[in-house]
Amino acid sequence: MGSVLRRLAAGLGSASLWLAPAAAAAAPPVSPPLLAKLERDVAGALAHLHVLRAGESGTASGIDPTTRVALGAHEERVLLATLKAIFRSLTQRLARLQEEIRARRDPRIAQVLWIVREELGRLGELLERLEREQGTARERTIALLERGLVQLDGATAALWTFDR
Repeated sequence: MGSVLRRLAAGLGSASLWLAPAAAAAAPPVSPPLLAKLERDVAGALAHLHVLRAGESGTASGIDPTTRVALGAHEERVLLATLKAIFRSLTQRLARLQEEIRARRDPRIAQVLWIVREELGRLGELLERLEREQGTARERTIALLERGLVQLDGATAALWTFDR
């Protein structure tokens, strides 16, 4: 599976996607409050992954090693539960956004949303895998989650461009 942004650029660059129906061109912008919430959720997930990665590598600042070991397992469960909650929130927000986009009948926005949903599904699978993995495999999965969230953030940013 290629990069979300690469697929986004390829899909949006095709002539058929830029030939939006007249009704779609006159439609109000994609819901800015909903897009802002999507961006906030992605930023929150990235922040939690950063903390998880810092704990994995032992670079959590301000925490002595003994305390870090004692809190490690509990903190990890809390971080993973929070990440799962953020992913559920992203999924719910995307479902609401999909309803709005379906009503607009704009194939360009529908293509971007399809890419976002596909990436979110892949990230959900990585999150499930993260719970089972350890060591180097776990570090790779965290890196993949981080990369995917950055790409998801880029695709969400692309949805803002339809407001212009």
